[in-house]
Amino acid sequence: MTHLPTGITITYIHQYHSVDIDLSQVTNNTEVEFNARPTCIQAVSCKACLSQSINFNCSFCPELNECSDGMNRWRNKWKNFGCPKSKITKADECPFESEKSL
Repeated sequence: MTHLPTGITITYIHQYHSVDIDLSQVTNNTEVEFNARPTCIQAVSCKACLSQSINFNCSFCPELNECSDGMNRWRNKWKNFGCPKSKITKADECPFESEKSL
């Protein structure tokens, strides 16, 4: 999100994923089922974030206490809080977490 001196706020929308469907296979009475893939934002702790075996490059932002690959729907918040600079990328760099937060 960008705030201009004029008071105008600009929000950027980024495409995260696309879905390719062969429309020749879709006819009347056809059902298409979409299953969400696991993503970084599902992790609830730093260690859980960095130990996931998914096809994303997850990082943990200590300022937000959130996991992200920096490109999800919370990308603007991730950038605004300085997470690209302060992110944690290795599990041994995670702050101490009680078992309750894991």
